[in-house]
Amino acid sequence: MFRRYVDAILKWFWLPVLTTVVAGAIAYAYAQRQPVTYSSRVQLLVGPATTSLNPTPNDLRAAAQLLEVYAVLPTMRPFLEDVITELELDLTPGQLDNMITISTSSTTQLLTIRVVDSERPRASVIANTVAGMIVARSAGGSSGDAVQQIQQQIDRVEASVERSEARLVELQQQRDTATTDSQRSNADKLIESERKFLSDSERLLVSLYGEAQTTPNNRVQIVDPATRASRVNRETSTKATLGGLAGLIIGIALVLALDFLDDTFKSEESLVQAAGVPVLGVIARHRALHFTGAKRLIVTTQPASRAAQNYRKLGAKLVFLNSNQGYRSLLVGSPRGTERPAEVAANVAAVLGQLGRTVILVDADLRTSTISKMFGMEKRHGLTDLFSEERSLTECVAPVDDVENLFVLPSGLSVNAGGLLASDSMMDLIEHLQSLADLIIIVAPPFQEQAEGIVLASRANGTIVTAMYGQTRRREIREIMEDLYSLGARVIGTVLTFNTPRSRRFRRGRQRATPVETVSVAQLSKSERARKGAG
Repeated sequence: MFRRYVDAILKWFWLPVLTTVVAGAIAYAYAQRQPVTYSSRVQLLVGPATTSLNPTPNDLRAAAQLLEVYAVLPTMRPFLEDVITELELDLTPGQLDNMITISTSSTTQLLTIRVVDSERPRASVIANTVAGMIVARSAGGSSGDAVQQIQQQIDRVEASVERSEARLVELQQQRDTATTDSQRSNADKLIESERKFLSDSERLLVSLYGEAQTTPNNRVQIVDPATRASRVNRETSTKATLGGLAGLIIGIALVLALDFLDDTFKSEESLVQAAGVPVLGVIARHRALHFTGAKRLIVTTQPASRAAQNYRKLGAKLVFLNSNQGYRSLLVGSPRGTERPAEVAANVAAVLGQLGRTVILVDADLRTSTISKMFGMEKRHGLTDLFSEERSLTECVAPVDDVENLFVLPSGLSVNAGGLLASDSMMDLIEHLQSLADLIIIVAPPFQEQAEGIVLASRANGTIVTAMYGQTRRREIREIMEDLYSLGARVIGTVLTFNTPRSRRFRRGRQRATPVETVSVAQLSKSERARKGAG
C-alpha cells in the first residue's frame, strides 16, 4: 500500500510542485498588496497590584474579574462613539472596533490595548484616548468620585482640627486671665468641650487617612502610555511559506484523490480480482535497452538483475505447465499494446531456450512487428509470406544468435495479409509449428485494437494477458477476459510489468546479420519437406 502511494506521488510529482508554487506566489502577492500599517500599544493596571501594601487574595480575584469587564468596555458601541466624537474621527464604530485589539493577563492584572492604523500619529492618539476613557469610567481611578470625596472630607476635618486647636489656645489664655471663680469655671467647661471635639475630629481624621491609604479594587491606572507607533511587519516570507505549505498539502491531497479514482492496476491482488486468473509473474522495472538480437533481452544482457530473475521464475512456471498440462502453443497479448507483450514473450522464450526447450517465437502483431524489430528481422520473409507466396519455413524461420534453442518467425514482408490470423490456414500453421518445437509462443496484436488477436487466442492452447502497472485499466482487462472466454480461449494467467515506456529506436548490436536460407534445426526442414510431399 505504501509503495502504491509513493508511485502515485512520483507519477504526479508535478502537481504538488505546481500547487506549492502557485499557492506560495498567491500568498506572497497578497502579502505584498497589503497596505502599510502602524501599531501603537498602551497598558493599564487594574486593581491594587502595585499600590497596595498588602493586597489580599480576595482583592486580586476581584481585580481579575474587573479586568475582563474593562476588556469588553472598549468594544461597546457607545464607548466607540465617544472616542470618535472626542477625536473627531472620520470612522464608523465598526471600523474603529476593527482597529482596536484588547488582550488581558489575569496573572499580572495588565490590560493591553493595541491600535493598528494606516496613519502613524493617529494610532498613538487613539490608543491613549481609549485608555484615558477607561480610567475616567473607573470608580477608583485617579479621577474617580470616591477618591475625591475622601480627599475633600480629609481637607475639611484637617481644617476643623486646626480651628479647634486654635480655639483651645484661645480658651486657655482666657482662663489664665480670668479673675473670678465663675469665669474660670466657665472657661474650664469650654476647654473640656473643645478638647472632646478635637479628640473626635482627630479620630475621624485617622479613619479617613486609613481609608485613603487602602487602594480600591476598582482602580485603573495607565502604566505604559502609547508613544510613537511602530510599523507592522507584513511577514511576507512567512505568509509565502505558509501558502506554499498549504499548496503542498493540497497537491498531495489531489494526488491521493487521483490515485483513488485511478482505475489502473497498482497491485497483484487487484489484477487477480479483475482477471479472475492467477498472476504468473511480476516483472520488475529495469533500464531500457535499445539494441537488437540477444543484446535486446534483459535475461541475456543483465542476467543478475531483478527483472531477469522474474523472467526465469516465469519461465519455470511455463515449463511446469508445458510438462503437466500439455501447453504446446501459448499466445501472449495485451489490451492496448502498451503493456509490452513482445518484451515479455521474447525474454520468456530466451529463458525457455536456456532451459533446453526448443521455442519458436511467432510475431503475429503484423502492424507494429515489434518482435521482428527487436531481433533485426523486419526486412526478411516471415509469417505473411508463408501464405501470400510460395515460401518455406526454412526460409522464414531464423535462429537467434547467442541464444540456444530459440527461433523467430518474423511478421514478414507481404502487405496483403487481411484476415490471415483468423483463417484456417493459421490454425494449420500453429499445429504444424507445434510438431517442430517444444513450445510455440505467439505475440498477438492488441486485443482491443484488432479482433484477430482474440480469434487467434482461441486457436492457441493457452493465453497469457500482460498488464502494465499504473497504465492498464481494470475495465480493459474485464472486457478482454469476457471477449476471450466468449470465443473459448483458455487464459492460464496474467503478467504484471513495471517497465517504463521507452523510445522506438532500435540499434543493431555487433552480431552478424541473420542468414536468410539457413536454419540450424534439422526438424524444421524435414517436417517442411514432409508437409509439401503430403500436399
